[in-house]
Amino acid sequence: MNNSNLETTLARLDQKIDAIANDLDAQWEARKAKATEGFVLFAVIGSCGLLAYHHALHPLLNKVAITPTQQVIGAIAPDLEKPVKGGDKIGQFELGMRDFGYHKHPIHGYVKFHNGIDLGQAGGLPENSQLYAPGTGTKTKVTCLLQASGAGLYAILEPDNLTDRQFMAMHLNKCAFKIGESGYLKPGEVFGLSGGDPAKGAIAGTSTGPHLHWSEKKSGEWVVPKYWPLFQVLHGQLPSPPLSRGGQDAPK
Repeated sequence: MNNSNLETTLARLDQKIDAIANDLDAQWEARKAKATEGFVLFAVIGSCGLLAYHHALHPLLNKVAITPTQQVIGAIAPDLEKPVKGGDKIGQFELGMRDFGYHKHPIHGYVKFHNGIDLGQAGGLPENSQLYAPGTGTKTKVTCLLQASGAGLYAILEPDNLTDRQFMAMHLNKCAFKIGESGYLKPGEVFGLSGGDPAKGAIAGTSTGPHLHWSEKKSGEWVVPKYWPLFQVLHGQLPSPPLSRGGQDAPK
């Protein structure tokens, strides 16, 4: 075979190799697209199923009954800003021992950061207990969200006069607004119902049973929850007296 024929043969072989490679690339892209479509369809169906189930469990997620309570607008006494810990009394309630910090996870079994504190039936909080919007201003923004594999149904609470603070109530049975939507309530109005029992089909997220997980952020960072906001969430009013040191409801 002369050089001319060899070059021609090699050129044809290169063309065939390129054609095969292009065909393989096209097949790969087609399979990726099909797999992506399948995954997206699965995710959409799954999300729609969760939302449909949740709306069936809590029809229309309309605002729950409002129980207005008298509030005091002003600064909170310093002793009522004391961080809470496991076993503390919050009025008539007693916090669980799994407080802010690192603990062995009751479900996963490994040590994990716990960004808040828990209160359940053993501490005096029955399932479907009313929870009240915290704040010392005129209104509190309430955002209702759903995290099926973590917090379950939860609310983000942002009082209008505490711009650097944000509160979260997790594992709810009901929230005042539709999932993904926000609205405003007055401090002391009901924003949700505690609970979320997985055994009863509630979308409680990662939970061993009905309880409230309460968290607090300051300037975007998780901090140990303080006494007075949790007291207000549980009782619908501020501790007494709210604007002076001491008082029978102040933490010891």
